[in-house]
Amino acid sequence: MSQKTIEELEFEETGVTRKERWKIMWASIIGYAMDGLDVLILSFAMAAIVSEFGLTLGEGGMIATYTLIGTVLGGYIFGIFADWWGRVHTFSLTIIIFSIFTGACAFADNAVHLDILRFLAGLGLGGEYGIGMPLVSETWPGAKRARATAGVAMGWQAGAVLAAILAAVVLPDYGWRGLFLVGVLPALLAAWARHGIKEPPMWVQRKEMKKALQARKDAGEKLTAEEEEQLTEAKKFPLAHLFADKKTTITTIALTIMTSVQNFGYYGIMVWLPMILLKEHGLTTKSMSGWMIVTVIGMIAGIFVFGWLCERLRRQKPDLCNRTQEAVPSFLRMRCCHGVYLRQSRHADCAPLRRRIPRLLLQRHDGRLRHASL
Repeated sequence: MSQKTIEELEFEETGVTRKERWKIMWASIIGYAMDGLDVLILSFAMAAIVSEFGLTLGEGGMIATYTLIGTVLGGYIFGIFADWWGRVHTFSLTIIIFSIFTGACAFADNAVHLDILRFLAGLGLGGEYGIGMPLVSETWPGAKRARATAGVAMGWQAGAVLAAILAAVVLPDYGWRGLFLVGVLPALLAAWARHGIKEPPMWVQRKEMKKALQARKDAGEKLTAEEEEQLTEAKKFPLAHLFADKKTTITTIALTIMTSVQNFGYYGIMVWLPMILLKEHGLTTKSMSGWMIVTVIGMIAGIFVFGWLCERLRRQKPDLCNRTQEAVPSFLRMRCCHGVYLRQSRHADCAPLRRRIPRLLLQRHDGRLRHASL
């Protein structure tokens, strides 16, 4: 099969050219990298913040807690915005929000001000995190989706590596406030993302279908039973798709528990690990950053390997893929779950775009993407 034929088939499935897909993917990767940078900057700055403001460890931990509360709320709020307003518009807005408030943290006078600013930054961070992955999933063909989403997940780890490097370079001379000032840089990405990327054809098609059916109904035209059902599905509150039936509800609850456990372990360790290495083991800032970089590179390798394994084994040998995941350290495995789950849940939705019926788009595509972004 010629390369041109492959490109044609991929375009029929997604409605997006290869060049456009890669641009969307790189925008999402950079967005995820900035998320990872933002979160890990706080981890590296925690010891200095606790010392400057005279905080207890519990009070220092609350700074991270408020950030993560904002992240959860931002994921839901901006996820709904993305369904109604558009992926790219919301993507740009969330980057601007967390960039501005991350940079503003450098001017916090006390812990209360820092708590508020970190919460607001978390809103944007969570929003971008929930949009970047579906944006890629909606524009990449099913045969390559697992590797594409695994690549996006690696962006977070790239941001963590960048945070470690910045901590080693900036923290000794400019302190924790200098680290947070770096957080304004992602705002430069927003202009590029806003003007250089189009909304996914799948999202556009769903929006146009809803608008057309509603216009016909308002004009007094009688819709068929199937069209009425399609319009009802399209007008549903986005989160309602997560509980559309028993199977979907169970999947939603199971994924919520899984990702909650994942995040409990990841953030519980990564928020405090730099301070532990500095205070308990006497490492310097540079040696501590080097240790963190090696750890994160291991995570990147895990994400790449399991994204590749899912492409090769998921359809024929799902049990083998799952058991292979269970054999590696859980800390590494949990960082792979984004690409793995998207590939697992989306393999049935790989028919060409022109052959998908609107109801399938609404119930299958949109609903399952919301599962994956939790």
